[in-house]
Amino acid sequence: MKYEIIELMYFLDDEAYAFHFNINDDLVPEEFRFSSNNNTDLCEKIGVDIYEFAGTFSSKQKALQAAITMVSKIMIQYSQVKPLW
Repeated sequence: MKYEIIELMYFLDDEAYAFHFNINDDLVPEEFRFSSNNNTDLCEKIGVDIYEFAGTFSSKQKALQAAITMVSKIMIQYSQVKPLW
């Protein structure tokens, strides 16, 4: 069974969000299956702007959109998922 899990984290002191994810797909290299938005090496490897994805987000919606973008890029690049655009 293949699945992706995205977990948002809320930091009370900063009123900010971050995320980490878990991808269960054998076609995706192990180094890309579990990570967070603060993984600068991963950002570089999948071609997302480190400054846009590293750190925290001011809203739940921004964090979730960034997580979806990051996981989608990984799945399109390494799995058999075809982009919708």
